[in-house]
Amino acid sequence: MFGLSGRGCHSPLGIGSCTFKKSYTLMVRRSRLNASCTPYPYLCIHTSARGAARKPERLVKILRLLLRSPRNPNYNMSYKLLFVCLGNICRSPSAENIMNHLIEQAGLESEIVCDSAGTSSYHIGSAPDRRMTAAAKQRGIVLKGQARQLQKADFEQFDLILAMDQENYQDILALDPSGQYRDRVRLMCEFCSHYSEREVPDPYYGGPEGFNHVIDLLLDACNGLLQHIVTTQQLTTPTRS
Repeated sequence: MFGLSGRGCHSPLGIGSCTFKKSYTLMVRRSRLNASCTPYPYLCIHTSARGAARKPERLVKILRLLLRSPRNPNYNMSYKLLFVCLGNICRSPSAENIMNHLIEQAGLESEIVCDSAGTSSYHIGSAPDRRMTAAAKQRGIVLKGQARQLQKADFEQFDLILAMDQENYQDILALDPSGQYRDRVRLMCEFCSHYSEREVPDPYYGGPEGFNHVIDLLLDACNGLLQHIVTTQQLTTPTRS
């Protein structure tokens, strides 16, 4: 059994722990607060000392999963990313899962949340394209998710919306005619450091080399995007033991 509370110990670490006689507390720093969040800078998970001694790493994983769920009130504290392409079966789910892979490696699952969508309704409910899935698997990345269509409500739900190409970019902006959320929309390739392309090409009608190139391009862009978020949001990467 475990519980969550808003009043945490003020540890300088992103994730820390305190052991007491009868309880065990894991702490996650809240680096991003807004009016809908509680004012406390740390979120804690409490359990018995016996349970914590058995599998403390499991508690950390549970907490991170809870914080990433939109059904959890603490979801609003995370920096939320939405990756968008045309059909949401090739490029955007690849970007979402690559980013999640990098976020997990950095130990920032409780700080950054990812999702993806398509500007069209062609493939709603479909799994990622099998050819893209195979290309990602070669890099040790598993593609998960089901295609959905971009909605107007996404502008309010996400802090940054990443378009794969210029056509996607214009289609996204078309859903926001007033331009209220224009500054939240960026091109994915803006965050590349090793590739000069300005767009992520659609590999759907090409061969395996096109899918492999998209994965390489997105790995580069996602690494740059993660660096950008860590810097601008002043996130601290937890120290791994």
